[in-house]
Amino acid sequence: MAKYYTLFIRDEETGKWFDDFGSYKRAEVKEEYDVTYWDRKSKDKKIMTNDGTHNGLMANYEALGGAK
Repeated sequence: MAKYYTLFIRDEETGKWFDDFGSYKRAEVKEEYDVTYWDRKSKDKKIMTNDGTHNGLMANYEALGGAK
């Protein structure tokens, strides 16, 4: 199965992570990371991989410290 890349952003007020953008092309996610969130600290934005399923997304949330 192909890798799916998801951009996660930490909410500045709540500290919770949310998935903002995803693609099977890492370059697209990296562009979103750089262009849209250029003013955010790198600790508040992450690109993670999963299998493109809901379970894969939930596993990413668990790795970030808990489900959405």
